[in-house]
Order: sequence, then structure tokens, then C-alpha cells
Amino acid sequence: MSTASNRLAGADQDAFVRAIAADPLNHLTRCVYADWLEEHGEVKAAANERQWVPAFERIRPLAEAEYPGLTGSAREVIDNIEWQHDDLPPMPQEVKIVLGVCYYWATAYNSARQVYLTKWQGLTDEEDAQAFRDLKVLFPGFSGSDRPYHGRLFR
Repeated sequence: MSTASNRLAGADQDAFVRAIAADPLNHLTRCVYADWLEEHGEVKAAANERQWVPAFERIRPLAEAEYPGLTGSAREVIDNIEWQHDDLPPMPQEVKIVLGVCYYWATAYNSARQVYLTKWQGLTDEEDAQAFRDLKVLFPGFSGSDRPYHGRLFR
């Protein structure tokens, strides 16, 4: 790929990132971006973009139920969570709360499995497994291994 082609591809990707930042729950935008990623050889990232909004919507009730009871450092994590790029618009509050709670879960515990066993009592095994998969979609670098997640929320 030539330098001009690389710049054009980078500009296209920046436009997608900005569109997603402006409306993170717009599934259509994410699907179009997924198609673009696939065309550029990013098959795994494309699959993740297609799953992001459904994963968010499934995990949203769990996170929103947890949020009112969080205080101290947990609340600070959520209040300070933002996009990774300074020039993007502020994250919508509804998205910030859900992602912040999920990010807190992913960083505050040694493994996501412990979160589900302690925080989400009453979930069936399948609901528990789905919530774990959803957390991995929302945070692509999260593995649920024995170490906390310290990755980036967005590209």
C-alpha cells in the first residue's frame, strides 16, 4: 500500500471512530465500520464491532443496577472514564455509566468469573456465560484470565 493509500485509509478510520464516538450505540455505523475493517484485513476487529451494541444492551441492566451502590474508588473509575482521544466528543452519560461499571468490574477483580460469582447471583449459567462473553466484546483486550484488564476501551 502506498503512503497516499495509507493516509486515505487512516482518514477513513478516523472518520469511523468519530462517528462511533458521536453515537456509540448506532449499530448501523458499527456494522459499516466492520465491513471496512474486514476489507482491510481486520476480521477479528470487524466481528467485534458487529457484536458491540448487542453486547452493550445485554449487559446494560446489570451495570445500571450496580451503579447506584458504587462509591469511592469505583465511582472515581467511572467518573474518569472517557474516550482515548482528546479530540472526540464527550462520552454520552448513559454509555459512560455502563462502560464504567464494566471497566470497574474488569479492573477491580482478578478474574471476570469472580465478578459473576459474587456480583451477579441469580444468573443462570448461560446468562453468566453470556455476560462474560459480552464483557470481552466491550473490552477486546480483556481475557478474563488471572490478571486484571488494563487495556483501552476504544481504538
